[in-house]
Amino acid sequence: MEIIEVPSDLSNKLCFYGKSAILKNENLDRELIFDYVTEPAFGDSLYHLKINGRVVGSESKFRIWARSFFLSCDMRYFIACKNMNDIELFIIDLDELKYATLDDYSLVDKFEGVLLSVRTYRKQDKGPSILESQVIDISNINNWKKLHEF
Repeated sequence: MEIIEVPSDLSNKLCFYGKSAILKNENLDRELIFDYVTEPAFGDSLYHLKINGRVVGSESKFRIWARSFFLSCDMRYFIACKNMNDIELFIIDLDELKYATLDDYSLVDKFEGVLLSVRTYRKQDKGPSILESQVIDISNINNWKKLHEF
């Protein structure tokens, strides 16, 4: 299993493909493991996420992409795209072991402090999809749930 050293001055996304990996940082109190599952014919590698050896979510349904994920500079928040029935952003508060989902957004551009810059493609009745951008303050998210409830 590959070990990925996460820089402490992290402000941009991280990514890797096609193998299981452990994320390491001297300030990261929990062990985060991307456990490789599969790579669809037309898509990116999918992984189960393990925190301290425990799988997050249902192994048969819950999968995340490692093509784009973020850890906050203080190593408190982990953000990734998950692929269950739909694509949605999955945010984990690693200090309180709780999570929230943002199902309207599929791309993260930047994560600074508690501000998350996100994009999504909105389909129209006619013509191409429209790319919309927004900044979300994750301290204002109110749909947090305990990880064991997932």
